[in-house]
Amino acid sequence: MSSRDEQEQAFQADTLDEQLARLTRNTSSSADARLVRDLRTISQESTRSGERVWQRLAERLAQQETTPTVPRPVIPNSTRHIERSIYMQTQTPESNTLPSRQDRPPSRSGRVFALVAAVLVTVALVGSLAAVFQLARQKPSGQTGGAHQQSPTPGQIVYSSPRENGAVGSLAWSADGQRVAAVGSQTQIWDATTGQHQVTVHFARAGEDVYGSPAWSPTSDLLAIPTDYEVAIVDGQTGHVVKSYTESSTTPTASIVPSTSTGQVYLSSLFPAGYGTLPNFPALAWSPNGTQVVFAVFFGPTSGSEVQIWNPQTGQPALTLAVESNFHISALSWSPDGEYIAANMQNTATGDARVVVWSVATHQVVFQKSGNPSLNEGAHWQPGSHNLAFITPLPAPAKNAVKPVLGLEIWNVTTRQLVKSIAGLNASAWAWSPDGQKIAYASSYSDGSASSAAVVAVLDVNSGQTVYPYKVSSGTIGALAWSPNGNYIVTSDNMLQDTTPTLQQSYVVQVWVA
Repeated sequence: MSSRDEQEQAFQADTLDEQLARLTRNTSSSADARLVRDLRTISQESTRSGERVWQRLAERLAQQETTPTVPRPVIPNSTRHIERSIYMQTQTPESNTLPSRQDRPPSRSGRVFALVAAVLVTVALVGSLAAVFQLARQKPSGQTGGAHQQSPTPGQIVYSSPRENGAVGSLAWSADGQRVAAVGSQTQIWDATTGQHQVTVHFARAGEDVYGSPAWSPTSDLLAIPTDYEVAIVDGQTGHVVKSYTESSTTPTASIVPSTSTGQVYLSSLFPAGYGTLPNFPALAWSPNGTQVVFAVFFGPTSGSEVQIWNPQTGQPALTLAVESNFHISALSWSPDGEYIAANMQNTATGDARVVVWSVATHQVVFQKSGNPSLNEGAHWQPGSHNLAFITPLPAPAKNAVKPVLGLEIWNVTTRQLVKSIAGLNASAWAWSPDGQKIAYASSYSDGSASSAAVVAVLDVNSGQTVYPYKVSSGTIGALAWSPNGNYIVTSDNMLQDTTPTLQQSYVVQVWVA
């Protein structure tokens, strides 16, 4: 075989070591000889490295009980560059044309380098898959609480406040679902489901009483609170009063806007015995767009009341409505779209209770319903509608019935049509779910013993059936509110404790899964 033929046969994979030895003997210069010796050393080191890598890979695969098939590696461009250099060193001057790529066999060193790279990639992939499988196995056992947290059950308590002396008469949940305000013997605000960042509101005067339910602004940063002295606008994070509105004790002189049916305007309230400080502020509501607050001012049994729509930014009233004498406001609410204002009122001389609704645009009464004092328990707008719901006496179920049965009626204010009537619902406090499909209400019952207990029930409005009853400890439910996301209900459990020779009232506020 000629020297040229031997060179063209160079670097076959199975005779690489033999050919390198022959090349060493035939090199014409010391530089060529050093190059070949270096390449031979690289080849041997690569072979030993490759064997070590394969050994480690085999051990890893045995531990993970996985035997992946390593594909035959493709020679990288860098390896082909080394192969080209070796070949050029062995060519004679008269022949400098490289063989075609498909005719050139891969060098052993290039195959080893490519094989090492493929092995490392395979090890990384196998390790990643093993880690994923391990995490998948650990996830169920690593969760705290197990299935209890995965599927919270109705009635599961997520927060319970310390028991304190006094009572809570109203609760309000901020629109963003982050804060709860509790109003009663004292006014406190805290993070809804943890009780953290609690602040106590301090009003302008010592002993200032809150008569009505507070209302959060739609942006959830401010809380409006009606008291016997002022309408206080409070920072929901700090509890500081940032703005307030008071009224002189003179008799109102604003003209009466006539009702469409009686020639009178009825927007009024029931007050505590003695009516407290005069004038005072028994009820308020924040407009849905956050630009206005509507509140009631009570001047006394004979002087009457008036309703004001107020700009909380400027502190100026935008609209004033006078109210018929002897009627007093217990609650105000704004329809979800801001088109209507509803009021609960009662005549303290006759006991007649009414629900009245005004159009904000025309200032005219567009709906009213008479009943008994149960109407003072509040009228609530069904979310996303013009439907207004309230508890009222229903027609007697039988001719020999001794007294009318209380129940819930839902009326469409725009059409003045009864939408639904649910008998037997007599609640001390109640609220719509945010989707408008359910109602949570509180009532007391006796188990035959000397003590009584309170139950909060969730009612499906469409079917009229109770879907969940939640029993609380002995006492009464002073207030409740549904969280804006619909996941929780907050209630106040007011109890009387025998601290002979007197009875001591105390309360606990609880947040539980709806």
